Amino acid sequence: MHFHDSDEAWLMMGGRAIAHMVDRDGNRSDFELEEGDVWMIEAGVEHGCTPITDEFLLFPFMGTLPEGSHPPGHYYFEKEQYMPSLVLRKDPLNR
Repeated sequence: MHFHDSDEAWLMMGGRAIAHMVDRDGNRSDFELEEGDVWMIEAGVEHGCTPITDEFLLFPFMGTLPEGSHPPGHYYFEKEQYMPSLVLRKDPLNR
């Protein structure tokens, strides 16, 4: 189980897996992913998966990295001691 400083999307290209997620309130969910599924994971949500077929192909897409974020990679709450949240900033349009 790990988190990212940006949103992430998983595209399941083959096989099946049990996905694991712990939401911001600490509630754990486990559910099956299979070929063709897309899973959108919010920044700061702990997640991971356990393959349940020999063939397991997953393509992750990382969202925009906010200013001040870690480089792309896996990070762990116990080590980092923070939970990232993305906030929309509305800048005035000057055109």
